[in-house]
Amino acid sequence: MERIESATERSWKLQSGFVLGITFFYLLGQFIIGPMITTIIGIYLFVVTLFMLFQIDGFIKYMSIAMFVIGAIILSVKGSSFEIWLQSVSINHTLVALLVSVPLLGITVKSKQYIEALQQLYVKYLYNPTIFTAATQLLTHGMAIVLNMGAVTIFYYLSSNNPVVKQKRFVLTALVRGFASAIVWSPFFAAMALVTSQLNLEWSTALPYLFGFVIVSFIVSIIVDLFVQKKQSAMLDSSEEVATTIDEFTREEVSVNWKKIIELFSLLLAIIGFVFLIDRVTSLTMPTVVILTAFFFPPIWLLLKRKYAMLISESKQYVKKTVPLFKKETVLFLTTGFFSGAVSQTNFGNGLATFLNIIFQDFTIGISLFIAVTIILFSLIGFHPIMLITLYITSVDPMQLGMSKVYYAILLLGSWGLATPVSPMTAVSHLLGSLSRIRVFTLSFRWNILHCICGLIFLIVYVTFLAKLNVI
Repeated sequence: MERIESATERSWKLQSGFVLGITFFYLLGQFIIGPMITTIIGIYLFVVTLFMLFQIDGFIKYMSIAMFVIGAIILSVKGSSFEIWLQSVSINHTLVALLVSVPLLGITVKSKQYIEALQQLYVKYLYNPTIFTAATQLLTHGMAIVLNMGAVTIFYYLSSNNPVVKQKRFVLTALVRGFASAIVWSPFFAAMALVTSQLNLEWSTALPYLFGFVIVSFIVSIIVDLFVQKKQSAMLDSSEEVATTIDEFTREEVSVNWKKIIELFSLLLAIIGFVFLIDRVTSLTMPTVVILTAFFFPPIWLLLKRKYAMLISESKQYVKKTVPLFKKETVLFLTTGFFSGAVSQTNFGNGLATFLNIIFQDFTIGISLFIAVTIILFSLIGFHPIMLITLYITSVDPMQLGMSKVYYAILLLGSWGLATPVSPMTAVSHLLGSLSRIRVFTLSFRWNILHCICGLIFLIVYVTFLAKLNVI
């Protein structure tokens, strides 16, 4: 037994060391510029990829092996240099570094008082089914900007046992859509890092237009839910209810701790504001600022609040439990980058651009629809959205398609946000499926496909409208 436990301990230590090393080398590469450090980082990522491929299992393992092998064959056939091999495996380095470091920010808001205050808010004011689902989506979105999937877990437990909405569908869809919409614009997500870094686009340049689509998507979600609720209410017997309300006496008995509510959201705004400020006043890239904030902000915050024991315990929990959880995403992101880097050495990008221009000519709406639909369809059949988006962003020049960089960024990030709720392969769908014991296919595809279709239509209308105004 001791031998098994020691082997398990060695395993998580090795995995944590390798994954944390990715973040360390990313930061090192931001402050020490030169061909030697670039080569060292590339070799390290190559070794990590090969090692971690044999530490995971399931569909992602075989899909990652396939991408790695195909990428290696392409680079070999093309006679690519050693430098190109290392550049390819490094394409998604930034994404993995962000993915691993951002969960540290969740330590700052791990407080029982915050959770209790949110619970009081739910009972006191969210007594209408429509208000309840809309607020759940909005609150999940706001918290997910910093906490990533941690926000989904928090609001699942706050909302799943409520007396307002009696069907799990409306709770789960609000959670997954709230999380997915944060992907569209949050600088703390890997999606933003991928798109802005590959397009050499400033986050602040695209931010107003990305946030505009988030608002559009939120409105679409509410309308879709109202339609579904009305349709289900008509189908149910009078003895059954889609939703109910909390009696007035219960609401009057509850007192909301507004001090903690304000403190919680002030803290979230402070983190976002701090990142935005440092990004503006320094020459550091946005991902670098986010990663540094993730490693330094929580310890400073906890030290100021004199929560020394919590700092130590949470640090241990992060290294021992949290970091090893990212091994599948680490392998998927690195092999996807390697594969797309190999494909970029071929004429795939030019060929695809030529094909789309021949089929659609100057009809940019058609090209936009093709790109968005392919991203969503590939997500539906089990491929993570990052795979096709990485391929598009590294192989296709938006100028060849008659699009500006901002237009292309909105299209790709918007498609990613729409694909996430309907994809049965995303981590958030599996998390909610595990928590709710609802089939992943049901809570992703069946319950979100209508929202996805409506959102897709509005995404195309939105980018077309902005392009006609010449603002993007």
